[in-house]
Amino acid sequence: MKDSLLLQMWEAMPPDRRQFAGKVIRSPLFNHRQELLLLLQYLEEHAIQGTSSATLGKEWVWRYLHPNGEPYRDTRMRLLMADLLALLRDSIALAGWQGDPAATRLPYWRQLRQFAPPVLLDREFARLRKAQDRAPMRDAGYFQERYALEQELFEYTRQQRRFGEDNTRAVREAFATWVAVESLQQGCAQLAQKSVTSVVTDIPYLAETLRMVEDGVLTGVPAIAIWHAAYQALSATEDAGRFVAFKQTLQMQSGLFGPSDQRDLYILAINVCIRRINAGDRVFVREAFELYRDGLAKKVFIENGYLSRFTYRNVLNIAIALEEWDYARQHLDTLREYLHPQDRDNTWAYNLATWHFRRKEYEAAQELLRGVELPEMLENFDGRCMLAIIYYETNALQALDSLLDSFEIYLRRHKEGGYHRLMYLHFVRYLKAIVAHPFRSESGTEKLRNRIAHTEYVADREWLLKQLE
Repeated sequence: MKDSLLLQMWEAMPPDRRQFAGKVIRSPLFNHRQELLLLLQYLEEHAIQGTSSATLGKEWVWRYLHPNGEPYRDTRMRLLMADLLALLRDSIALAGWQGDPAATRLPYWRQLRQFAPPVLLDREFARLRKAQDRAPMRDAGYFQERYALEQELFEYTRQQRRFGEDNTRAVREAFATWVAVESLQQGCAQLAQKSVTSVVTDIPYLAETLRMVEDGVLTGVPAIAIWHAAYQALSATEDAGRFVAFKQTLQMQSGLFGPSDQRDLYILAINVCIRRINAGDRVFVREAFELYRDGLAKKVFIENGYLSRFTYRNVLNIAIALEEWDYARQHLDTLREYLHPQDRDNTWAYNLATWHFRRKEYEAAQELLRGVELPEMLENFDGRCMLAIIYYETNALQALDSLLDSFEIYLRRHKEGGYHRLMYLHFVRYLKAIVAHPFRSESGTEKLRNRIAHTEYVADREWLLKQLE
């Protein structure tokens, strides 16, 4: 039982979800079997997260369930575990269902249609439609539900051969809006992923959606307006006007969307800024900083109670770029509690090393880097880059030479790194050339300086250029 899916699910559930699951499983509405109640009780008493106690062995648990000494039957024990796991899954779904009024409307209507008379159905559908109209969010989920409700009404009136309401236009409009928003969202996600992957897939209806928006067909819908503005900004990051339009739309209309959409929209806007920064446009450093600060104040970056370690790092880098040293240091400590416990200390140490590194406190930075693990590709890129600069600055040229060779091999192997990979690959090649700088002519040095200055993506470009002064 120690390696079972049942135990993994139980340990993954936070305390409040376990308590709710207990209420569900103990309710006669869901369970009448005493064995399952005893198995649940055993988990509550003995399944401490991460335990490897022998008391979680199946035969040991069986003795608890059958104190009368009934012989152990593995097949039956497995079925009990499977049944309890099914109830745990039901409790998770039920908790989500209770917390989302929209999730109850369609199931309720479909059940009601099986027995209620037309007069009651008419009243109830009108109530459901009004409830949906009052929903504060206007995201893709809203239009998906709107389409589903209107489609239900269409089927109901058709089957009843009633002609009081023709809602075919409402069905078409809701469907078109839902598809348009989903297509634009997927298009934005694909454009954002270009930074780390070269894989491109066709997105159904995206081309048609873009054409319809440009032709003025899909107008007056905030969800379409904001996702179209995001797509336009991402598809031409060099066009500052598109970014301004996107930012203005975001500031005016983000309140119409749930936490997930708000987070995605802020990240997309910051994605545009970061691409412009990496291309050498320093104006966007302040833009990204303000977006991060605004998003953190609204807690849009907090997901399931946690802050992504990537967002944590990006805020630090942006603050450092603006020499907001006190804000950056405070950020590391203030938001540390929002990092996932699994990698909280490692992430904090890695970012604190960056803070010391950027202040040229190399001894403290190197000491912290020795103790951190960097399994994520982009963090590995950055950690190696920091060490390379430390070795160069401290004249540890033998260690630098070895690091640059291994770094280049690593970059060649990880071709999925997108433009980030190019940034660090160019960094390695230019730093190798700088190490050989004393043997170059003045004209050769100038050529190298021009190449560094005009290559589109180069990590730590300004530092490299300073080494040639």
